[in-house]
Amino acid sequence: MRKVGIAGAVALVLLSSSAAFAQSQNGGARAQRAAQNQALVDSRIAQFKASLRLTAEQEKLWPPVEAAIRDAVAQYQAEDSRATGLIQWMSTQAHAASGEAAYVRRAVAASQPLVRTLDAEQRREGLKTAKSMGLGSFAAAF
Repeated sequence: MRKVGIAGAVALVLLSSSAAFAQSQNGGARAQRAAQNQALVDSRIAQFKASLRLTAEQEKLWPPVEAAIRDAVAQYQAEDSRATGLIQWMSTQAHAASGEAAYVRRAVAASQPLVRTLDAEQRREGLKTAKSMGLGSFAAAF
């Protein structure tokens, strides 16, 4: 279960980071928010990867994980931007957080080869980082 938790955290860490920016897109500020959002996503990916302290062999397994995370973030943002009311927005948030969204499942699946190679310390650090990014309740379930 911890392996799935780490993989899910990889995806959800980034999903949570985009929600704040996705909620308030309007006019000329949209491009600036998009740039800020991208910088935040890049930072979260780098922070999470650094916390894992990947070996040279594990580094080879990272690119598909990162690509799946970026794809999940893009799909989440597209779904979130289509929400026209509070109920739809809350539904989008719950769907992603529960791991039911297809993009979350794909990110989890893409993470599995890497997750299987992580030692106990790497898993512990990955979960700790996920918790520090606001995913404590999700990570605690695993």
